[in-house]
Amino acid sequence: MKTHPNISNTLANLYHRLALEGVDIRSYANLVEPTRETWVQEGNSFSFRSVADALIGGNHTPDLDGILVEFQREIIELERESIQLSLENAANDSPEALWNYFINKFTQSASYWRLRTCIQLVNDLMAGPVQKLHPDQKALLPEFKEAAWLMDVNRWQEVLPFIKKHLIDNSVLSVENQAFVLTLCASIYLYHIDVEKVEPYLERAAAINPEYHYLKVVRAELLRQNGEFDDAIKANEALTVKYPNKADAWINLGQCYQFGKKDLSKALECYDRALSVDAGVADGFRYKVYAWASNPDLFKAHQEAIPPLLQRALLADPESEMTTLLYGGYTYQLAGEMKEAKTWLDKAYNHEPASPDPPNALAAWHKEMAKLSEPPDENHLLEAERYFQKAADVAPGCVDSYWNLADMLATLKNAPLEAAEWYEKAIPHCPEFRKTLLVKAAEMYKQADQLDRAVESAMTALQDYDGFQYALDTLHDLVDEFKTKLYPNRSGLEKSIELLDRIAGVMGDDYQANYQNRVGNSYYYYGSYADSVKYYEKAAELDPEEAVYFDNLAGTLENLDEVEMALPPARKAVELNPENTKYQEQLIRLERTVKLRRHFGVSEVYRSAMVLPMRVRISKELIPYFVKDNALLPELLSRIESFKKQFHEKTGLFLPGINFIDDHFTVFGGDNFSIMLQGFTEVVDYLSGGGYYIAQVSEYELAHVTGRFRQHPGVPGIYWFDKQEDWDAAGAVGQKGDCLDFLFRILENTLMNRFDRANFLHFDNPLPELALSDRCRDESIEFNSELFQLTRLLTKYNLPLDQFKEHIFDAYKKHAASQQAVPLAAADLMQLPDVKGYLAYNRMPDAQFYHMTPEEEQEVVSTIEKASGGTLIWTIRKKEMEETSIFSKLMDFLPDGVSKFIVTQNVEVWMVLNNIVQGAVAFRDAIVQPLSTPLR
Repeated sequence: MKTHPNISNTLANLYHRLALEGVDIRSYANLVEPTRETWVQEGNSFSFRSVADALIGGNHTPDLDGILVEFQREIIELERESIQLSLENAANDSPEALWNYFINKFTQSASYWRLRTCIQLVNDLMAGPVQKLHPDQKALLPEFKEAAWLMDVNRWQEVLPFIKKHLIDNSVLSVENQAFVLTLCASIYLYHIDVEKVEPYLERAAAINPEYHYLKVVRAELLRQNGEFDDAIKANEALTVKYPNKADAWINLGQCYQFGKKDLSKALECYDRALSVDAGVADGFRYKVYAWASNPDLFKAHQEAIPPLLQRALLADPESEMTTLLYGGYTYQLAGEMKEAKTWLDKAYNHEPASPDPPNALAAWHKEMAKLSEPPDENHLLEAERYFQKAADVAPGCVDSYWNLADMLATLKNAPLEAAEWYEKAIPHCPEFRKTLLVKAAEMYKQADQLDRAVESAMTALQDYDGFQYALDTLHDLVDEFKTKLYPNRSGLEKSIELLDRIAGVMGDDYQANYQNRVGNSYYYYGSYADSVKYYEKAAELDPEEAVYFDNLAGTLENLDEVEMALPPARKAVELNPENTKYQEQLIRLERTVKLRRHFGVSEVYRSAMVLPMRVRISKELIPYFVKDNALLPELLSRIESFKKQFHEKTGLFLPGINFIDDHFTVFGGDNFSIMLQGFTEVVDYLSGGGYYIAQVSEYELAHVTGRFRQHPGVPGIYWFDKQEDWDAAGAVGQKGDCLDFLFRILENTLMNRFDRANFLHFDNPLPELALSDRCRDESIEFNSELFQLTRLLTKYNLPLDQFKEHIFDAYKKHAASQQAVPLAAADLMQLPDVKGYLAYNRMPDAQFYHMTPEEEQEVVSTIEKASGGTLIWTIRKKEMEETSIFSKLMDFLPDGVSKFIVTQNVEVWMVLNNIVQGAVAFRDAIVQPLSTPLR
């Protein structure tokens, strides 16, 4: 009985032809002969065939290509002859032996990625001894042939059901083949479906064959896909040591360096090592040229070498010709050579029309070309759509085509409903992706403002897939969407809670704390603080380890003016999450408020006042003007006591104490120190350099020009240094009295001459959070001062300023030339749908309004005047303020920014009330929240 083909004649012919070319055949024989023995003794032709591929890939003498390619072809023919002989022998034994050989050889061929051999194996069986099989086995052969063909054209997602059905639990398979099948499933999930499903398959493979090489390769790749690049590098390096003749670990190691560490030089070293180990693996060539393309200098230096290397890959691995052609396209596209990229992609498309990869690649090419113009080129978009559709028609079970087409429709064509349709089209063909596709369709319906359809799609995913987190997150977004979209008729509250009820019905008891918190959020959003407190309390009771529930409870109690009740949950939030700065800030604010209320006995009328320490910071250069022998100068102490007395006489408030704080641990020896006057608003920061973006004098200049100050042009009540171009800094050092004057002029003008007690340079300045400084850099001081007033006004709306910073800048820029720039910009902002969602008025179910009459508005106008400096900051003339009746009425009404508001249509009245009156004021459609300090 013949068991293997005659290999000797083929090898003799190879050696003879090489010798005629003057080649030393010993190097070839050293590679070929060991694997010949493996073939002869074990019947494994694949290692021998790999050597033939490596001889071509590593050939540097093009004249020998013909000989080596012919040898490769002859080996393939011998391999087929060997398989045919083995099928005949097995058929002569028994049907069981024939089936055993077939299914193991099929799996082994796949494990060596000889997928055309899988196809040929089925064909040879069906053309030969198929009649020897049992009928049920014979009936399975068309499925095996279809699976082999799908694998050959890279349609792995569609192969997975076949593998699970016929191979994964097949006891006929050898131990190594069983390990391969499980690892292959893991690999399909890793690269094509869901990374989270990889590990169970790897664990099963490890239980069968823990030393299986491919298993360890996929484990290392899982680390890389999860972003654990250091661990992936260690794992691959270990594989290169344990399996020195395998190229795959070197290739994957290169991927770690290229895409994880962004180290092209090391990546290229790894690809070269892979080629030196096994030049028959085409990935070494493909990834090498792709790495060159990712760097313009490397691409330019190696551009001429790219086609020959790709041609070498085609010769060495003809079975993956389509992939190599695609990588030619990817390489040139990455380098920006779009015309050349299209040539390679067209070749791939023409080579293998049954694979989805070439049409997907051509679609992506057209998509990139479309994006080169603004708006995107319509012709290229149509071509991209056409190719994506072709890919879906060719391979309906591969999700990428539907996914990419839907994404393009949503992002470049602004057609979310069409995108949702394509996500839904994929569902029956791609069952592994059903849950994700349902949620993606929901997101598209949400984008198209079809919220009910979005809910149903996401709820299906949540119900059918046991609380799928992606679906849950999307449903939570929809809860928020109902709240904001349905403000005008307040139906958003009902709809959001209704949806939360549905979610809770699916999620069960574990979701209850989250449910209570989110219902509380809905009530909070609509200003029903008393209702929201009940739900936050229940959430905290159900899950006492979740800090956000306690933080929400504390903040809501504060809104209800239950400050002392808010303290315990605020402390609990900080205890559970001490790293959260927002929790810390809320606790500090509450503790200060409670302490100061108890200390001063602040009446209910003024309980919205924010009373904080005042700090004056002094830079290192100025310390000698305030400190001597580690103690404050006597004249400074005297001035402070005098100031405290004046302040009490004018305001009736006491400043209870003074702290002197060194910002660096050595007493007065650091870069600066602070004087903290306990009991009032923090007003001045950095006497050395000014406050944030309005600083105009450097610390060096400041130390030499003390005493030469003037009123700041943009911030009334704040004094600034007068900088003169001809000032001789070296010869006119200021005296310490100048610094003291400067300090107390600031204190007096800020605290005593401003009715709203604003702390412009620190606490009340929102610009650092807004991060508008880059856009302000080229604007004038006057522009920035007015923009500052607008942002200061917007803090009364409780708007998240950072979220709207671009709108704020653009709105002010539009009206900057107008005398009414601030109110006009504010009015524009209030018309934005997203901004309206934050207005206090829209959250108040039972709001009360004091509508000012025209006569009352005129009475206010007659008592106000602009503060000096030319800004829209107003003051009330003291005498008229005390005698007028309208302000008494407003204070009797007690606007609180929670449930009571003042309404006016007069621009000047609107502006002045927002600056000096506690409460909320409406102008046109804008609702303004209260200041922190009431009218005095």
